[in-house]
Amino acid sequence: MTSAQARMHPYRALVLACLIAAVTCVGLMSGRVGAHPLSESQALGEVQATIGVDELQPGMKGIGYTVVRGTTPEQFTVEVIGILEDVLPKQDLIVGRLSGLGLEDTGVTEGMSGSPVYFDGRLAGAVAYRLGQFTKEPIAGITPIENMGRMVDAQRRRESPLATAVFRTGLLSAAAELLSGRSPDNLATLHPISGGSGITPIATPVTIGGAHSTVVARLAPLFEALGWHPALGGRSSSTQVNRPLQAGGAVATELLRGDITFSASGTVTHVDGNTVLAFGHPFLQGGSVDYPMVGAEVLLFLSSLSSSQRLTAAGSEVLGAVRQDTQSGILGIIGARPNMVPVRLAVSDSGGEIERFDFEMIGDKSLSPTFLFMGMANGLQSVSGNYGDSTLEVRGEIFLDKEGLDTIKIRNVFASPSQAYVPLSLMIMQIYAYLYDNPFESVGVRNIDLQIRALNQLRTAEIARIWTDRVEVRAGDTIDLAVSLKAYRQAEVVKHFSITIPDDTPPGRLTLLVADATTMALEEQGVLQGARRPRNLQQLVDLINDMRASDNIYVQLSRPAEGAMFGGQPMPTLPASVLEVLLAGQTSGETVRLRRTTILEEENSVDMLVTGEHRIELRVRRP
Repeated sequence: MTSAQARMHPYRALVLACLIAAVTCVGLMSGRVGAHPLSESQALGEVQATIGVDELQPGMKGIGYTVVRGTTPEQFTVEVIGILEDVLPKQDLIVGRLSGLGLEDTGVTEGMSGSPVYFDGRLAGAVAYRLGQFTKEPIAGITPIENMGRMVDAQRRRESPLATAVFRTGLLSAAAELLSGRSPDNLATLHPISGGSGITPIATPVTIGGAHSTVVARLAPLFEALGWHPALGGRSSSTQVNRPLQAGGAVATELLRGDITFSASGTVTHVDGNTVLAFGHPFLQGGSVDYPMVGAEVLLFLSSLSSSQRLTAAGSEVLGAVRQDTQSGILGIIGARPNMVPVRLAVSDSGGEIERFDFEMIGDKSLSPTFLFMGMANGLQSVSGNYGDSTLEVRGEIFLDKEGLDTIKIRNVFASPSQAYVPLSLMIMQIYAYLYDNPFESVGVRNIDLQIRALNQLRTAEIARIWTDRVEVRAGDTIDLAVSLKAYRQAEVVKHFSITIPDDTPPGRLTLLVADATTMALEEQGVLQGARRPRNLQQLVDLINDMRASDNIYVQLSRPAEGAMFGGQPMPTLPASVLEVLLAGQTSGETVRLRRTTILEEENSVDMLVTGEHRIELRVRRP
């Protein structure tokens, strides 16, 4: 457990008026007779007619559009097999057999999610679901367009993304477990949607660029649980990919941008003015969200018995923002600017050479901490490597977007014979998550700046023993404290510190504790009985800024004494009469009685990660 964990543990994370040329031609040939509007209040536009589930019959044939290679949508054939009613809450599913474009060989392919389907020139819905497992027969579940249209009304009613996005604590806890080397037991519950009878959303292909495979591998089980199939890849250099989005074209939402990229791709179902509907099933079913929306280029289809994939590369230009993520798909707004959090990471090696890693990530409560870990771990691994002795010293700041709040200050040291970047990245990830999931006020992160020194040696030391020049003292006396440190693969060294007994210390017993940061945090929790819980956002910021650093030796003097923790603040050495007044008639949890008081605490840097603890009992004599 890091010192951050020890101290924080009690405080408890899409649009134009016309369709593509091919679709327009079909619409002109068939006309708009019998158009089936979504509702009186929310038609998808004046150009595109729709057809409802009640008009579809088995054997009807239509067409769909998707991209097989490049950026131009191509046509495939759809035959209605039937309608499954109420497969999902208030949602039917059109079951259709697909053919053409080689789908007979590949089956329903990852990345086809959102591919628009038309009957008699009218839009029926989006290819979105697979039926069965390990089957290459191209049978798909099609989400009715009327269901997708509900997102338009949801967008009109929405508030800001930060205020309404769903915080999925299960997702964050699973990520933390995986990153800590453990197997989470809640992966099966993380998928945003699961249908019955082997009906599941088509997996969303995820392309990760500029990343080390070991960093991706750590989180692969989480991505798979969410219905994402990650693959290492890069960004598209094609100029066509940044052209206006069109129905049947590839689209992606890019959650990380910069020196590391993370994009999830699918297909555009419909474009109306500046509104884009896509996917046909949820990405994360996060409600009101704020993700970048970019174009995408399809490189090729890969056939597989398990799940055929469409290898896709995201465009470089942000075209808009995804603003709705619901059971029936995603909705984006062209021209909208998503809120992104810039992260700047400067890593220096043993020779003093500095490498910089800059990226932007989405400002999302549930996903951002995990993406922050990915970006940081990726940059650190580039310098420190995956295995071998290493020590990482971190300093930096997290700037918050709320006026009046202090900046989060970061300073700590991590050392390990392998993968020291993991606990360091986990600490920053946890701080970020605590800020977003705080119960006091909505707060966002404006930007993060970190400077890290990476040494290819294990700089650790254990506190072997301690002694003082005397154990009987008077108030005001200065005593000599010797601390013996056994450094890794080095001879034992002794550090000397002077300690002055406070002038107002009464006679009696004193406990001298010499310990590492984690031990001191646990000691504080025990003394305060878990009472130092923040009562407002500023206290939370203060608590984070007070985290002890692992390269310090901490010296603490404490004595038995009556005191209290009131409103989240310690009030030691209270007179008995004042203490009783505070404790009388108070709401439970407002005031906590303290039985031990810290009268002195000092820190001494030793430029190594310190572990261990030792205690000595002192006695204060009368003057």
